[in-house]
Amino acid sequence: MARAHPSPAPSPRRALARRADERGASLILALVFILAISLIVIPLADWASTSLTNTNNFKKATDVNYALSSAVNTAIEAIRQNPMPQSPILNVRGYGVQAVGACWTGATPNQVQVNGLSVDVSCQTTVNLTNAAETRKVTVDACVSTYAQLSQCLAQTATPQLQAVVAFDDYPAGGAATLQQQCNRAYPTANPPPCGFSQNLLAWDWAGQSS
Repeated sequence: MARAHPSPAPSPRRALARRADERGASLILALVFILAISLIVIPLADWASTSLTNTNNFKKATDVNYALSSAVNTAIEAIRQNPMPQSPILNVRGYGVQAVGACWTGATPNQVQVNGLSVDVSCQTTVNLTNAAETRKVTVDACVSTYAQLSQCLAQTATPQLQAVVAFDDYPAGGAATLQQQCNRAYPTANPPPCGFSQNLLAWDWAGQSS
């Protein structure tokens, strides 16, 4: 009966070569894994960065729009009861287009602070004493103080960031005799006649786009 011969032991050189092959394969797998993760993580990081930037830009735009709206509404409420200018220049028919100026007494231009933003507003009034529906038609322009064309905006010679046009009826609901002069809360009387019995918003334009 033949005796079995033991298998020859692998040489140290072959063992080292096998280990080197295994390490090389592991390194390749690791590099492939890192590359795959990079292809996933880098676009996600870019997307997150873009989303954060868009969110910040949207918040800034929302804050500016809110500040502009608040300033325009403040101007409308102020000039409704207290017309500006207080002594408009009118022709014999009680009509006159007034120069651009303040929306309320005080510094010109008028400025409103809203959530840390400064907004400047200006008003231009057209008076027509014989037109009850539009006794006064006022154009209100508003721009933040950092607006590149701020001076033109306030002079109403350039497109403002927000423009509103509102008509005021200075006649009571039951009617009254034709006004001989613009109603004015600054009359030197104990009981000055009221102004702005009603109002009608004719336009609300963002940077020249009606809305």
